[in-house]
Amino acid sequence: MAQKTNPTGLRLGINQVWDSTVQNYGKNHKVYTDFLKKRFLFNHFFKQHSEFRDIGLFSQNYLTLKYASNCIDFTYNAKILQIDSNLFKISTKKIQLILKNINVVESNVKLFYTSKSVFTSNLLAIYGVYLFKQNITLKKIITNLTLFLKNQLEVKKIIYLKNAPRELKLIGFKVRISGRFENTRNRMAKTYEQSVGSISMVCLKNIIEFHNQTIYTKLGTCSLQIWLVYEN
Repeated sequence: MAQKTNPTGLRLGINQVWDSTVQNYGKNHKVYTDFLKKRFLFNHFFKQHSEFRDIGLFSQNYLTLKYASNCIDFTYNAKILQIDSNLFKISTKKIQLILKNINVVESNVKLFYTSKSVFTSNLLAIYGVYLFKQNITLKKIITNLTLFLKNQLEVKKIIYLKNAPRELKLIGFKVRISGRFENTRNRMAKTYEQSVGSISMVCLKNIIEFHNQTIYTKLGTCSLQIWLVYEN
């Protein structure tokens, strides 16, 4: 019998970013504690500082903190306030000047701009739950999601991997619903799925985005599963 493959666990540490990139070993927690304090103060500072309200074209930046031989990276997300390419240099200078008020050994600010909105498997699953609450059958929801994703093939997006930002391209997807979703005499669970494109779960060159959403129906619980396969 073939062994089941977990597409998320297969790639942990290869192309995904952990919540914290610092590995803490032994009993010395001082460096890690300082990092947590700095990250909290940094995020709180960006949210409360009024000068950042006028900074445009500013979707993501990350601050590099160096403690002796340790290099710590973390990200901060913000909304895009304006669309003007001339604000790149102005925004970077403003951020670097304000960061001088924080006790940081070295700061490296990078800005990334996304021209249009991107979707995730989690967002699609939430949309599926919304359609179900509108009394749309689960099979029709799968069909609607499939039609939407077909139009999104070859669409590119930029994500932050463990080494550097990468541009990904959607090359395939699979949408599946499993459980009792039909009012029939057969009480056994059923599975209904649709897939398009390349959906190899074991190719390490591809990036798999997976989400499992539980939907509660009158007949029982169903699982809505979505796989998005990106070419790295």
